[in-house]
Amino acid sequence: MEHFKNTDPLGKVLSLKNYRLPPYCREYVWDRANVAELIGHLIRQFAQDYRVEHTINDVRRYGHYYIGCLVEHVDRDTQHWMLDDGQQRIATYLLLLIHLCHRLRGFGLDRAANIVEEYIRHDEFGDTAVYRLNVPHYCKVFEEALAMPQRIPIKGRLYKTIAERNLVLRYNEIGKIVSSGITDNGLSAAEADMLVPLVGWITKNVVVSVITAPSEEAGAFLYDKVNGSGRRPSRPRAESSKTTA
Repeated sequence: MEHFKNTDPLGKVLSLKNYRLPPYCREYVWDRANVAELIGHLIRQFAQDYRVEHTINDVRRYGHYYIGCLVEHVDRDTQHWMLDDGQQRIATYLLLLIHLCHRLRGFGLDRAANIVEEYIRHDEFGDTAVYRLNVPHYCKVFEEALAMPQRIPIKGRLYKTIAERNLVLRYNEIGKIVSSGITDNGLSAAEADMLVPLVGWITKNVVVSVITAPSEEAGAFLYDKVNGSGRRPSRPRAESSKTTA
């Protein structure tokens, strides 16, 4: 098989770690255009390989989509994994998975939805849900989104942080963005059959490079290299790699 070198599926990365954010990271700031670009690229790449007769077992032969690089380090005091760069993409990815969970349940595909939830959160000691991006005001929105198939109510809402506001607004827009991507790529008629392969592709074939910095200082240095010059948050590269059986 041909793959991007030195990459891992983003789903695998998230299933193994619960990230926190170091204090020097910016809030979640992606706008609708950022989210629509990422989701549009993902659905378009998936649609190039998908055929109506395909099942999730066929996804392993599909092309891969490289979503860029993550920078992480382990906090020396708490031993928690800290995400220095990549939180815009990770947060958006989680919002997308939450929305797809609701779509799966809408078609009665509860088993698949339960599997997807493991990429979003896991139960620690059996009773406490820990989200893969484990930041309190982010988790609040993720929890609301899992309870709201369509939209999170915003009338009269007071936002405590910029991130909370942006996460709520982006989640409320994702449904239309995904629907447009499905329609634009000719997948509407097959949505019930297409959803499980789509989710399988998003968790297995969307790949990242992970740089593990040796210390917080090194992580902060790399964060500044990427973001310190006033650049917009990292955005995905529209690259793909075909695999063959």
